[in-house]
Amino acid sequence: MVTTGSTEREPDVPQEFKVLFSPLKIRNVELKNRVVFLPHATSYGDQYFAPTDRSAYYYAERAEGGAGLSSFPA
Repeated sequence: MVTTGSTEREPDVPQEFKVLFSPLKIRNVELKNRVVFLPHATSYGDQYFAPTDRSAYYYAERAEGGAGLSSFPA
């Protein structure tokens, strides 16, 4: 749901994408939608490929984007 101020409403989604934005339950975990954010290289790590503040900020921004499941590189 989209929250605007104190009111909640369903997002305006074309009919062909209704399933994509519907909840999905896998065993005892329920995802708010079926959008998955996959891991990928960003070059935001340090010289030893360890996470940095920049990479933490990058993934925090993506987490707020609304994907139902986010997967991060090891």
